[in-house]
Amino acid sequence: MVIFKIMIVFFKLIYYLLFKGKIALINSPLQFINFIEFCNINKKYNPRKIPILVGYTVDAEVQRIKKINKILKLNYNLFYLEENINIYFIHFILKLRKLLVIKYDNCIIGDLKYYLHREYFKLSKKKNVLDDGTSSFGIKKLFKNILVTNTIFFTIFDNIKLKKIKVIKNNYLFLKKKYNVKKKISNDEIHFISSKLHENIKNSDLIFKFIEKLAKSTKKKVFYIPHPKEKLKPSIRKLQIRILKLDIPIELYYLNKHRLPSKIILNYSTSCFTLNKIFKNYKGLENFSFKNNSIFKIDEHKSSFRNFDKELKKLKIKIQTF
Repeated sequence: MVIFKIMIVFFKLIYYLLFKGKIALINSPLQFINFIEFCNINKKYNPRKIPILVGYTVDAEVQRIKKINKILKLNYNLFYLEENINIYFIHFILKLRKLLVIKYDNCIIGDLKYYLHREYFKLSKKKNVLDDGTSSFGIKKLFKNILVTNTIFFTIFDNIKLKKIKVIKNNYLFLKKKYNVKKKISNDEIHFISSKLHENIKNSDLIFKFIEKLAKSTKKKVFYIPHPKEKLKPSIRKLQIRILKLDIPIELYYLNKHRLPSKIILNYSTSCFTLNKIFKNYKGLENFSFKNNSIFKIDEHKSSFRNFDKELKKLKIKIQTF
């Protein structure tokens, strides 16, 4: 019976990949949430009729996507490629459609950096690109050297301007309609949301020293929320704080709570912008920023986080600089 179900899913996938005019590809929980929001404001896209391919990503991301689908009671047509089809079949079908010049009418993709999404983008007449968090600050470079006719970029960021590409703002209207976003405040809690940026800066202990100082300076309970892909360092476990590991996106965690903490401190996390969009009246957001971008190990991060700081200033989100 199990083998029979697997075969049904496999042949459905083959059919959709060969003959469907519309297709969506996502790789992360954030991309899935942004896909939901995109379809919510574009009624011509019925998400229950579009095959949604969840790419070859880590299992933790896949599990979170499944939980989003369940929590929001969406019942969307999700296909988990890692579980159902070998990547060589995907490559074969792409080559076949290229050879026969059979383009998709429309594609929605979440990660233009990922080669598979990029190939579907190039093989579609109309293209819709979803925001992929702070990496979207480098989206101009990704659009270079590819045909961008009939392209839409769906983003939470206000400062991204693109030539020949229509930019549509994502204000999280679906989530704001589904949940009560006017929350009470829990005055005895402070949350620090990690972006695991400490793995990519020259002085990785700087962030933990800040958290240690914070914990010693307040009587409030300090919670450290690690990034989903973060391996906790021994130094963070030694601090007098509480570790809060989540198996759902931070946005859904807060939406399902009755209260927000008195302060949410972030360190160049996309959540700074998503939470600001969702909880518009919440004044407790702060970003832990660096005075000098020479602290970053990767050159790409230097320009990305300059844009991040500009976006923060425009939105009047409080910045703590170190």
